Amino acid sequence: MNSVQQGLPYTRQPILYELYNVLDSKKSEYNKMKNGGIATGVTVYGSRRGATLSGSEHPPAAVLTVESSAPCEGLSRQGG
Repeated sequence: MNSVQQGLPYTRQPILYELYNVLDSKKSEYNKMKNGGIATGVTVYGSRRGATLSGSEHPPAAVLTVESSAPCEGLSRQGG
């Protein structure tokens, strides 16, 4: 599984609220996971893939993690 992490200068809860806002605005399907993460299906260049979005607390910041269940065909490891 491919993943990327990014530290953000916020607490976990506002990050998750914004993730839900973006998913709703893009009319994405998603499910809240028991661990608090978000399982979603995303379309990248016309190819639908699963991803898991999650946030964790590391005071004074939080870490956003995005995990792809499978790489999209036609994309390099750098995403282009």
